[in-house]
Order: sequence, then structure tokens, then C-alpha cells
Amino acid sequence: MRRLAPLLLALAACGPSTLQLPATTPAELRADATVRPITTLLDLDSVRDVTAGGERVYVATDAGLLVYGDGGAPTRLGTDAGLPSADVRAVAADARGRVWVVTAGGWAFVEGTTVSGPAPAAPLGATTALAVVDDGTVWACGHEGVARFGGEDWEGFG
Repeated sequence: MRRLAPLLLALAACGPSTLQLPATTPAELRADATVRPITTLLDLDSVRDVTAGGERVYVATDAGLLVYGDGGAPTRLGTDAGLPSADVRAVAADARGRVWVVTAGGWAFVEGTTVSGPAPAAPLGATTALAVVDDGTVWACGHEGVARFGGEDWEGFG
């Protein structure tokens, strides 16, 4: 059962690949026992995923990765910052402080507002969701199944 828990977590994350903000957004976001004020996302952004890593909140959108951190306006990362594509599909923070970023053009890592990579891409076709569990294993799901990355290579299921 212990080995199934991460898989079940990954499968639960394989729900709808987009998250739309309600017409009235909350005034704050709670993550890691920290409350952060929300500035309004651009009306044209489609929010797909959100993760908290360290002192920052990362929001995956179809127009780049929004990084909230200092209480001011977010920093928008796109291809000019080094992402493979501005069409960001999924994000997940690991215990090392890195954020795994899946874009339409490939995978990357972000630490703070610095992009590095490429990150090793899962063999899933279009990846729709990510999760990092306590032991550091990265789970991903996509159009071709579920896979996990334990530090060396991806292992696919399905």
C-alpha cells in the first residue's frame, strides 16, 4: 500500500488540466502556513497549476510562469527568461527548492526567478500534471499514462 500512495496521488492530479479562477478571486493565497496577497492575474491568462516553493508561489499560465515572492507585482517568466515555451502546463516544487516546470516546448527547472535546464522530460507525450512526494520522487501524468522519476530515469506505467 505504501508504494501505491504516490501513484494514487499522481492519478488524483490527473484531473482537469486547467484551473480557472472564479470571477471573484480571493484577496490572499494560503500556502505553507504563509498568507500572500494576490494581485489580479491578467484577464487573458488561463491558470493551469499552482505550487509553493520556499518563499515563493508559482502560477502556471498559458502566457508564462508568474512568480510571486516579495509582496509586489509578480515576475512573469517566459522564453526570454529561458523557458522552452511561454505556454506553461504544470509546476511542482521539490524539497531542494527547485520548481519543475512543464511547458508546451519542453521541461525546465526554476529556482527563485532563474530558469535552468532542460529538466528530464517524462515519456508521456503531453504532460498534464506533476506531483513531488516527500521522498523526492516526481510523479507525472499525461496523455500516454503515468510516470515517476526517482533521480536517475523515468519509469512509465501505462
